[in-house]
Amino acid sequence: MTEISITVRSTDMDADRNVNNAVYFSYFEQSRLEHLLRLGVIRWPPGPTDRPQFALAETSARFRAPAYHRDVLTVSTRTLEVRTRGFSLGFEVRRVGD
Repeated sequence: MTEISITVRSTDMDADRNVNNAVYFSYFEQSRLEHLLRLGVIRWPPGPTDRPQFALAETSARFRAPAYHRDVLTVSTRTLEVRTRGFSLGFEVRRVGD
């Protein structure tokens, strides 16, 4: 499992003053990249001959509570399943202190 910390920026907010639902997917992306780097699936910086090794086929989220400006969030990523032609990852976002 990989964990990263993210502080919610003012630009992450929507008109209701909480984190826009779509922004969570950018949080997932940041955590996913760190997870795949840690596992050696991808490398940074990429080499001159490196090409994308995978594409996202599906993504979804279940929202349980809003996050707000200046909240510090922990985003966890874990590998759920590895198959011959793909893999599944799971994400969890928690507000630090909850």
